[in-house]
Amino acid sequence: MAIVKKTVLVVDDDPNVREILCSSLTDCGYNVLQAGNGEEAMLVLAKSVLPHLVITDIVMPKKHGLNTIIEMRAKFPDVKILAISGGGGGRIMGDSLNLAELAGADTVLAKPFNMGEFEKVIAKLVA
Repeated sequence: MAIVKKTVLVVDDDPNVREILCSSLTDCGYNVLQAGNGEEAMLVLAKSVLPHLVITDIVMPKKHGLNTIIEMRAKFPDVKILAISGGGGGRIMGDSLNLAELAGADTVLAKPFNMGEFEKVIAKLVA
């Protein structure tokens, strides 16, 4: 019997961060989709199989992560969402992550985060 790989969509405007996250997820055995902002993410979701998890940055151009989370929740209520942010640092970042949870994110992580911690959070969300 074939094992079905879980699919994860990574949404981050920083290509270096996106590459690190995608590489880590690929190494862990996930199918990985990616987008550079919220607008691209919504196009990917409309054109592909619904992923098991969306990882989205909060501070992004074109479509802010909070707006992206709200739209995803409205259109795809069953998809798991992990919000990540390092934007602004300190209180601003904390506020952004709190707002992400209120907008519908299942879990949040502040950047920078330990990759081991990241991988554990992902495994829990897609279990």
